[in-house]
Amino acid sequence: MLKLAVTLALCVAAVVAQTPPSKPVWPNAFSATVFMQSVNTTIPPRFMRWFYDKTNERERFDGLDFWRGEQLFTTVIRTGGAQGMEYQIIYHQDETICFSQANKNPILKPDFNMFNYVGYTLIDYTVTNHWVATNRTTNWVFNYYESQKSREPVEYDILDQHRNEVTYHFYEFDAGAQDSSLFTVAPLIRAVCNPRA
Repeated sequence: MLKLAVTLALCVAAVVAQTPPSKPVWPNAFSATVFMQSVNTTIPPRFMRWFYDKTNERERFDGLDFWRGEQLFTTVIRTGGAQGMEYQIIYHQDETICFSQANKNPILKPDFNMFNYVGYTLIDYTVTNHWVATNRTTNWVFNYYESQKSREPVEYDILDQHRNEVTYHFYEFDAGAQDSSLFTVAPLIRAVCNPRA
C-alpha cells in the first residue's frame, strides 16, 4: 500500500511539474548583456550591452562592431515613432564618427500570446521554459527560452524562411527603468553627425 501511495505521489508531482507556466512577459524597460550570433547570414557575431525602453520608444546598443574592416567600439541609439531616428557613433582612437538616419526598425516588443509552451530545455546548464511560435504567413520560427526560476530571458532565436537564424543569448538581465541620458546623443557629437542616405 505504501508503494502505491509513493508511486501515485510521484505521478502527481510529475504532472504538476509539467503544467505549462503562464505566458512570458517582456518587460517595458531593461538593460542586458547579450551575445548575438547568426547562422547562414553575413551578420558577424556581436557581444553587446542592450538598453531598452519600450514605453518611451528607444533603445541603445554598446559593443564592438565592424567598420571599414576594423572592429571598433560602437554605440547605436534608436528612437521609434513617426520621427524615429538612428544614430551610429563609432570610436576610433581619438576620432569619433557619427551617422544618422531615419529609423526603419521599430522598437519591438515580443507578443507571447502566439507562443506555445514546449517544455524544459537546458541552456548553459540553466533549466529554461521553452516557448515556440511560427508565423504561418512568413514561415518564420521563434524560440524563446526563459529561466524557469526567475522567468528572465536566457535566449531568443529567430529563424526565417530561408533558414537564416539569429540568436540572442542573455548573460545578464536587469528589468527596470533606464536613465533617459543613455538615449541622448551628446550635443558636440550630434553637431557633426553625418546624414546617411
